Amino acid sequence: MLQKRNTGITTLNPAISTSKETGTLTTTRSYTGPYAELVALQADIRALASTTTLTPTDAGQAKLDATYADDTSGGEGTQEPEPTYEIDWATLTRAIETHPLFATLPIADLNWVRKEIAENANFATLSGVAYEEDELALQLYTKLARGQTDYNIATPIVRATTYHTAIPTSQGAWFRDEPPIKPTGTWEYLKTADRVTKQGRIYTRTQEWSGAKTWDPDIYT
Repeated sequence: MLQKRNTGITTLNPAISTSKETGTLTTTRSYTGPYAELVALQADIRALASTTTLTPTDAGQAKLDATYADDTSGGEGTQEPEPTYEIDWATLTRAIETHPLFATLPIADLNWVRKEIAENANFATLSGVAYEEDELALQLYTKLARGQTDYNIATPIVRATTYHTAIPTSQGAWFRDEPPIKPTGTWEYLKTADRVTKQGRIYTRTQEWSGAKTWDPDIYT
């Protein structure tokens, strides 16, 4: 699974392996994206990783592999790697007329704009002369006339990845729950994913929380 970030860097799911000879559990995390951004990321994680390898790929692009090793020998079984916490941002597309810029636009003006757009295939004329001095209505009309029908907003996704030597319990999804870390801003959260996978002796549990300005309290409890 790919995990996309607004930085342009894509995080690939980690690969976990255990050495039978040394009992060392190794986690390799891989990232792809713009070369310059990965150079900065490499500098940030170099002190934590055992090794880092930055490989140029396409023009201006690269792949960064970072390997982390945890000693799993010592008589007490396999040591669980430290959890990973991430804050990501999802893109939502909304109709342009719902933008806060047009929050004060009267419904009569909005209906006029919709009528003009529906009736003027080439958008060459404005029949509602009375609205020509309504700045917001004309702004909206102009944007729709040039094909600007949508705008994007970002909402947070918080992700926690934990590693276990015994199978963890998946608690389900789509209920109200607070994430372990949060970005700035006021958001309501639902837990929207709780996945458990196994590789070798290690179970990986990935939980996700999706934020919104509000979740319908009648539907989501």
